[in-house]
This record gives sequence, structure tokens and C-alpha cells, in this order.
Amino acid sequence: MIDLPYIEEEGKSMAEAIEVREVDDFFDEPPHCPFCGVQTIEPSEDGCDMDLHACPHLLFYASDGGWEHLSDRARQEFVRLGVMAEGASEDEIDESIDEITSRIEIPGAIKLATYMGPPSLFGAYLGYAPVEWE
Repeated sequence: MIDLPYIEEEGKSMAEAIEVREVDDFFDEPPHCPFCGVQTIEPSEDGCDMDLHACPHLLFYASDGGWEHLSDRARQEFVRLGVMAEGASEDEIDESIDEITSRIEIPGAIKLATYMGPPSLFGAYLGYAPVEWE
């Protein structure tokens, strides 16, 4: 089971920002949801493309080039954080995807981040969180 990022203070649980884990590559070792085990990214045999399998825990999948998937739950969190207007498109967010996805405060949320080496340092990001009924 995953340790959820909580701190105990005077007998009350308070959520911290999303836990960020840096991983080597999404294609060499395709990521699986840490909550249900679904393989989130399935690389094609030619290694140039992939299929995204969104489970109920997937909050987002994005790279520095843009958004591939943004759940309603993540949208609501971005509105709450003030980085996205109600009803706006994710393309209207002006901040760095890496920065704003690291600010999510959903209890138990986990972000997997992978970065290419220099000179690009291009990043890709997957976010997961337990669903309310679990």
C-alpha cells in the first residue's frame, strides 16, 4: 500500500502538496497506476507513439509541449488554485505544466515526472490520486 502524504498536527490530518517522484523514462518502463495497477502508457512497437489508458485515478498526463489528458478533478483543483479560470481550456494556462502540477493538494496525490537530458531538459508528467470512494 502507498504511504499517503499527510502530516499529523494536533490530532488533525492536513494534506500536503502532491508527492513528486522522478522516474527515468515512461517508455523504457511504462508507468502503472499506483492505486489500481492499470498500465497508463502503452508504447507502440515502433517506439514513436503510445496509447494512453486512463483509469479513474489518473489526474493528468502532460509534457512541456502540452496536455494529453486533464481530468475534471484536476481542472477543479487548478480553478481552486487560481491557475485556471472556471470553464477555461487547459491551453489557456500560462504557467509551466511542471510547476502547476506540483502544486496540486489532493490528499494522497502522486506525480511521476521524467526529464530528458541536456540540452532539452524536456519533461513529461503523470498525476494520480485516490478516488473519494476508496
